[in-house]
Amino acid sequence: MGSIELGEGSANARRMSVCVAEADYVDSDGVSVSIAINVDQNGDLFEVDMWKVVFSPLIQYPNSRTIRNIRCFSVEDSDSG
Repeated sequence: MGSIELGEGSANARRMSVCVAEADYVDSDGVSVSIAINVDQNGDLFEVDMWKVVFSPLIQYPNSRTIRNIRCFSVEDSDSG
């Protein structure tokens, strides 16, 4: 489980703003993994976040054949609070 931070800039100057895409896959142990792609306050890629529904460690990263239920969201349509 964890996040892969993307982009450049000071970690203190950037903050996660909205989720622009979600998907899931089933890890090799049969446990579902959720994936979220988030952008920062400027609309730049911020992180890819992956977590298992039972909070156990990831065993295998997804590939194009295992990702399912892809949902994309418009930054303009998202409410960043």
